Formats: sequence, structure tokens, C-alpha cells
Amino acid sequence: AILLRSWLYYFWQKSIYFWNLIIIINSIIFNRIEMAYIYMDESGDLTFKQSIWVSKFFNITFLYVENKRTVDSIMKKIHQWKKWKWEKISDSFFHSCHERKSTVIKWLEIAANKELYIMNLSINKTNFNITSDMDKHDLYNKAVDELINFALSSNYLNNNDKIHFIASRRETNKALNEKFINFLSWKHQSDRISFEIWLPINEKWLQVVDMIAYAISKKYEMSDNKMYDIIKDKILIEEKI
Repeated sequence: AILLRSWLYYFWQKSIYFWNLIIIINSIIFNRIEMAYIYMDESGDLTFKQSIWVSKFFNITFLYVENKRTVDSIMKKIHQWKKWKWEKISDSFFHSCHERKSTVIKWLEIAANKELYIMNLSINKTNFNITSDMDKHDLYNKAVDELINFALSSNYLNNNDKIHFIASRRETNKALNEKFINFLSWKHQSDRISFEIWLPINEKWLQVVDMIAYAISKKYEMSDNKMYDIIKDKILIEEKI
């Protein structure tokens, strides 16, 4: 009787593990079908003072992807390319400002061959009279919201998808980050979209959108279209205010 109880307990435990595994697999498949992702970064600075050191434009860039795992193949190809070029390889973090121009171009060439789509909103800072820090943060939040509205109202996104919006952390101020998330969540509480802020070192796609935002900024700030032309066919929305 003791042996029988032991065997029954053993198979009961195994059945729990089996059904938990089935639930996990189903959730992964469900998310893969239902979940899409928008990654956000920006280029330029949000300073409105007149100076030769201040950018003329501030660009907000979205990267829309449906298959999150595509980034692994991008990273693998970049690492292989840098090894071939005998360049120093960072363990897990790339940033456009720290990379050679040839490396950024290679990033863009690889990304242009993947299933991803770009949306951009360019702010011409001469069109705005910003006098305080709070004004510029409010403008930033409203500009991001406007680009989200452009994206959601377009025919490009799959209407059946739930969208996970992940912004690259721009501010170290916790209150400003919370205000940003709360504002977008309030504006889109009836939509199928959720919001988070992550560090690029923790999310590889944010490193990809950083390279794309850099290419777009080169077009607006320096009229240099070399990098922009690589990814222009992937741009679905390009608005200016």
C-alpha cells in the first residue's frame, strides 16, 4: 500500500509538470500570434536654446516588429561582421555614437532585410516657443502620443495584434518616466497597447532602433541621406511638426 501511494504521488507530480509545460507552450504560441512590438528611441536633443551645439530637429522613431526573435539573427550577423573586420566587440551593447560609420551602415543593411517597419515624427524646434523644462517634457509626451495615433489609425498594423510599446529610457528622473507612462496609458486606455520603459542594454531591439534613429537624424541635421536611403523602403510613416 505504501509503495502504491508512492507511485501514485510520483505520477501525480509528473502530470502537474506536464500540464504546466503545456500551459507555458500555449502561452508562448498565443503571444507569438497575438503580440506585436513597437520599440521607440529618439535622436537629437530636446534643448530649445539657440546654439550651434544644439540640434535643429528632434526625431521620435518607432520600430514595429511582429517576430521578436528576429533580433537574434541581426546580432549574430553583426558579431560575425565585426570579427571579420577585426573590430572590438562589446558583449551585449551597441550604440550608434560609439560605433564606426561602417558598422552603423552594416547594422542598417542587415535590418533592412528583416521583417520590420519604421515610423518617424520629426519636430522642427524653430516652430515651438518652449520656455521651461516642463513645457518641453509635455511636448515630448504629446509628440509620442501623436505618432502612436498615426500608427494605430494607419492600415499598416495588424488590427488583431496586441501591441507592447517599449521606449528606450531617456530620462533618469523617475517622476518624469512615470508621468510619460501614465500619460500614454491614460490616452490609450481603450486601445490594445501597453507601455514600458527599458534600458537598451536589456533589450536588443532598442539598439536596432537607435541605429535607425541615428540614420534619420543624419538626413535632417546634415542633409546626409546615405544611411537613410538604406532603410527608407522600410519607413511606413514619416511626419513633421
